[in-house]
Amino acid sequence: MDSKYFEGLSLDISPESIDYQVETAVNLLEDLKAASIEVRSRAVKKIKQIAYNVKKLLDRHVVKSLLESFMDNHEIEFRIEVMLAVAFIGDASALPFLRKVLSEFSDYDLKKASAFALGEMRFTGSAASLIEALQFDDEELQLIILNALSKISDPASAPAVIEASKNSSLKVKFTACGFLCKLGVTQGFEFIKRGLAHNSDAVKKEALIIARDYPHEMFLGQLHEILNDNHSDEVLVACIEALSKINDLSVIDDITRHINNSEYANVRAAAVKALGELGELCKLLVGDITPYVKILTERLKDDSEQVVINAALALGELKTPEVISDLLLIIDSPSEMVKTAVITAVRSLAFWLSDIDGKNHLTYALMSLVKDPSSAIRAMVIETLGYLENSEAVDVLLEALADESEQVKENATAALGNFSTPAVLVALIDLLNNENVVIRWNAVTALNRLGDKSCLGPISRMLQDSDESVRLAAKAFIDSFPVEQPQQPE
Repeated sequence: MDSKYFEGLSLDISPESIDYQVETAVNLLEDLKAASIEVRSRAVKKIKQIAYNVKKLLDRHVVKSLLESFMDNHEIEFRIEVMLAVAFIGDASALPFLRKVLSEFSDYDLKKASAFALGEMRFTGSAASLIEALQFDDEELQLIILNALSKISDPASAPAVIEASKNSSLKVKFTACGFLCKLGVTQGFEFIKRGLAHNSDAVKKEALIIARDYPHEMFLGQLHEILNDNHSDEVLVACIEALSKINDLSVIDDITRHINNSEYANVRAAAVKALGELGELCKLLVGDITPYVKILTERLKDDSEQVVINAALALGELKTPEVISDLLLIIDSPSEMVKTAVITAVRSLAFWLSDIDGKNHLTYALMSLVKDPSSAIRAMVIETLGYLENSEAVDVLLEALADESEQVKENATAALGNFSTPAVLVALIDLLNNENVVIRWNAVTALNRLGDKSCLGPISRMLQDSDESVRLAAKAFIDSFPVEQPQQPE
């Protein structure tokens, strides 16, 4: 429910930009008084973005100006933007105003935004106002309020939340129980346990969502029964997801039983994914995970693309390098998503490879994809070849520097830092002049890893680079070589 309030926001907290952002926000306050709604809207959106970035570095003067602009303007969208900006600043001076909007304003969009803001600010004193607002008969508002209360996490509010949610919709009741489970309140867990045993699949699904988010051993009996009864695929998938969060040996067999579910491909996919997530538990409690590895390997031949994808990723999670040969059998799949999953898995498994024969086999298989039509695939392949540190791939990595994709070139630059050859040094030094700042930074960092003193001259010139991160990387390279003291005459 809260996600809509974060749309379009991107975090920028780079040290060199913080003072500039604060200054910009202050300068924009005058635009909040402009005659044009377009100007006012642009200003408040920019202030909101800056508030999201720097938060409490904006003072009460900014909050005061924002709240004044709220009262002077009656456009709902503008007022919502003001409350979001105030929420991200987080100054307590805005709390009485936000509580007033929640309790007294008639527009429900404003009530929802104020409830979100109160939750985002996380002051315990707001809990009572939020609970009181649960009386408003609007499900979305109630859910936003409960999410806000979850952020505040005040155990003292639990009894009031229970009472206020008694006559609410099914979804609101279960969300309230999720809040109670988060606080560790027994009544919340007991309610979810009863929901899991309910005859209605609709009730079960709501209970399973909370059981997944707040796993507890007391749910095991009901979850086991659900998996062994005749339920819809949606219920079975949700049950498997909930079971996979509980660290108990019994869940492994329950989940494994559905890896071969012949009726529902999505159930098989969920079971395969869950077994991968339980990989560490399998190793800890079972010891020999060979049977589970075999089960997952068989799913690489499944008719369902999603099952194959999940099986590949699960094998990567189980960290058994022996399965690389099985994964490579499908690395040339016509599906880009399958290829992506396979490369992701072998990239993880590469760290457990010790024999050069196995590494060569994997290297050549990956090199067969360096001309793949998908730039995303090519970028992943180049990155993985760098991790393998196999000299057989050097020429391919050098050729990738001319790829049309910037991401491929960036990854190739970074990967070359694992290979100390004259051709690599020449290429990396040449890349110090690249217009792409990521490539320049990767080139400096790669040369730093190689540690060749002959690069001091070219790297020293990077101390004047326009980008601070490049300058810092260059300084780190230079500082890695101690200054030679002149010898004193005898």
